[in-house]
Amino acid sequence: MSKTTMTGKLEVTLLISNITACILPYSSGWRTLPYHLCGQILTGENRAEFKDGRIITFSAGSAFFIPAGLRHILWKSSELLCRTSWAHFLVSDGVIDPLEWLDIPRRITGPAAEKIGTVCAALCLPWDPNCMPLLAHQARTQQQLFDLVATLAALGIEHQPITAPAELIRLHPVLLRLYTDPAASLDVAAMAEIVNLSPSRFHQVFKICLGMAPHQYQQHIRLIKASHLLVNTKLPIQEIAQRVGYLDPFHFSRLFKAATGKNPRQFRQTSGGLSPSLLPETHR
Repeated sequence: MSKTTMTGKLEVTLLISNITACILPYSSGWRTLPYHLCGQILTGENRAEFKDGRIITFSAGSAFFIPAGLRHILWKSSELLCRTSWAHFLVSDGVIDPLEWLDIPRRITGPAAEKIGTVCAALCLPWDPNCMPLLAHQARTQQQLFDLVATLAALGIEHQPITAPAELIRLHPVLLRLYTDPAASLDVAAMAEIVNLSPSRFHQVFKICLGMAPHQYQQHIRLIKASHLLVNTKLPIQEIAQRVGYLDPFHFSRLFKAATGKNPRQFRQTSGGLSPSLLPETHR
């Protein structure tokens, strides 16, 4: 990970964790989440289909990892009980998400799956102020999140990590600006000027390094920031939209729903947008 970490300060943020039980068939609908989804199937099985047509079955005991930005659909076709522990989380070194540069398997088995299951189950435990001070709870949660990222990163190293192109370093000022100031109004020409490249060359280098066009990456970062604000603050949705660069809250809502399958209000109310067919057992 040191090859892609630019600032040396790794931050991991938990958005929501849960243990859910589903009996009836359901589908998440096609979505592109702006955060990572990781967990373990406790009983039953679940399936995922990805944009390249791959279909993966997750059976009891196996773990799963769906990285941010990967278009997918989750579904369950049988009426057998499926219980899953899972977490939505963000990773950043202050500029980029280092996990995006690792080829981490979608289905995970063996000791790594057991470790992921243990961590996700621990993250789902509610905080009891009578048993543990808030600071201790926060420190424990951070340790668990770093354990989860370390487990995933180790799998990525074992499965041919993707090395960031050298040009990524040149893009650092633009990436830092997009991450720290998501509301900034920057078109391709303005971004290119920051790093002294022509707009056409900048667009080419950016897409090679990040795998998407500059405006797509900017929207991705904005939705990440919005997800964090929706879960961790009580700010009005209109103000959140403005903070991440959208003056029209209705336009923001449409973009957010297209990415997550839930509009901002639904996302906030369900703390991560659970399917109506899911029955929460524990929830934080």
